[in-house]
Amino acid sequence: MYAWPRVIHRVVISGIQAATHRPVSIEAVEVNPFTGRLTVRGLRLFEPDGTALFTDFERLDAAVRPLALLLGHVSFREIVLQGSTVRVVRFADRFNFSDLVSTSSSKPGQPPDVTVDRLVITRGTVTLEDRALAEPRTWTSEQIEIEGRNLSTRRTDGVAMASSVTAGAPMSLEMRHLRLYPIHLEAVVKTTGFDLSLARVYAPSDAAVSIERGTADTTLQVVLDARVARPPRPRARCAISRW
Repeated sequence: MYAWPRVIHRVVISGIQAATHRPVSIEAVEVNPFTGRLTVRGLRLFEPDGTALFTDFERLDAAVRPLALLLGHVSFREIVLQGSTVRVVRFADRFNFSDLVSTSSSKPGQPPDVTVDRLVITRGTVTLEDRALAEPRTWTSEQIEIEGRNLSTRRTDGVAMASSVTAGAPMSLEMRHLRLYPIHLEAVVKTTGFDLSLARVYAPSDAAVSIERGTADTTLQVVLDARVARPPRPRARCAISRW
């Protein structure tokens, strides 16, 4: 009985390493199979060569419905993720997570049904190192807060709200009528005070318009449905607020 936590700890690490082919470390894992409670603390997932960190988090708490698993339904009452960081690197021909995407997409068949009654992500940070540029740049999205409800492959009434500060500009995301698979959502993305001079980094050298400075408030409306061959085009509004 005393060896149970150590066994779970080794099983979780082995499972993640087998699924990602990447080194991983975890401070602690706690599992209660009777209540369906799971707690993971201090997870760190590295790049394949183990020299740099890809993602980590301080704590993950989840409450799963054990009986639903017997019916092939991965159903969570709640998932709470705290203090997560993700380091994304863009190279000329790939991203540093391309191997993870190719591994998951190579598995045939439809994924199992998944339901999350409540999802909370707090104190998140994502960095993007763009090494495909002539002069590499690093962008940061911090203070990421996400809360979602009724996220499922079985229903289309999921909702999610998110906020962050990206490159110094506050951003918000609101999603309605969300289904996890096949993906369906209606979303509104808003940014406030986005620095337009950053667009020069990605503008072609022979562009007809060159923006030297200024900020903009933007609103982007998106409708996405994987079951529709030609979904409606996204609608966008942009207001330049200061030069």
